[in-house]
Amino acid sequence: MRRLSNEENERSSQNQPIQTLITELDSHSNTQTKNNAEDPCKNSNDDEEEVEVEMEEEEKPSDNQKRKESTSSSSTDADFKSTSEALIKKLLQLSAPRLDVKIVGVLLLEGMMDIFMSHITRLDGYLEIDLKALQLPEQLTYAAHQRDVEDLKATKRSYHAMEILCGTSANHFWVQDSRFPVIASHLFEIFLPHSHGNLNHFGKIFQHFVRRHPCDMLQLIILQDNATRFFDYMLPYITEGPVMDSVLSLIFVRDINAETREKRELSHGRLQELKFLERLLEAVQVKDRPRFSEAAEELLLRIIEEASQVDNGDILLRSLQSSTGHEIIETLVQLIVQKPPSKERALTINVLKALVKRK
Repeated sequence: MRRLSNEENERSSQNQPIQTLITELDSHSNTQTKNNAEDPCKNSNDDEEEVEVEMEEEEKPSDNQKRKESTSSSSTDADFKSTSEALIKKLLQLSAPRLDVKIVGVLLLEGMMDIFMSHITRLDGYLEIDLKALQLPEQLTYAAHQRDVEDLKATKRSYHAMEILCGTSANHFWVQDSRFPVIASHLFEIFLPHSHGNLNHFGKIFQHFVRRHPCDMLQLIILQDNATRFFDYMLPYITEGPVMDSVLSLIFVRDINAETREKRELSHGRLQELKFLERLLEAVQVKDRPRFSEAAEELLLRIIEEASQVDNGDILLRSLQSSTGHEIIETLVQLIVQKPPSKERALTINVLKALVKRK
């Protein structure tokens, strides 16, 4: 006779509400039969001698029993994951998903938000790649990869997932706040070259979290890991409007309190240390990606303009006051001389004017 391990019991207890919710969500399916496991000792007529033998076997399980328990545990985990994936998919396929207490309880279970976020990131298979180890030209090549826009069902699930992550009810905030680290870390997978995630959905989620968790977002994206999420993940995508807006919303987050202001100024200082202006200028000079270089100029101009409207905005532009400032101005002058009359040249002139004014 075999008893369920504590882990199996835990998985089984988690699976029960999930199965119940699947039944409630699936209006086309018949009522499912409950498969609650009975107590192995229930209704047992074993005599005392058999009980003693059983206790001895439990104290000294055979190799065969260990293998069975290991196999059963793996099977339980697989069943739990499969059931969880089915639940999330059914939830997001509804015409108007509700985030009631039952759904919240399930989403807060371990591993559930990972499954939920997969409908936002829409990763196609597995690709081992480290974006921070690549140079800008390689990052731009990957950023230009084709995304699947024809799978309307997947887009619908992504849209509904976005609505849940941007909701403003108490239940929505409960999920968003409790699972912030998981949500934020997975969100950047949308920039991987095997992602088919919708960048419009990304932008709305990102900006919602900047408003709700400004300090945490600044810490995660700019102050940690040499701002790799900012430079290596987001910047190569600034040709996309939602990403450009997200970059600006993060850098110039509203000073809703003293803590937010302090964090923003620390982030500006860190970006300046990491040569933000110089890296943007390098992006402007990329010759074989005209859309990207133009977007980089637009971002640079917006940065200069926005910095003049926030307290201590000069922190971000401190490079202009150093020896590097002269080199930046000189580079822009050379670009203006080299370019024929065009929209790009006019944009460069505007950037130069703004910089000289700030300097």
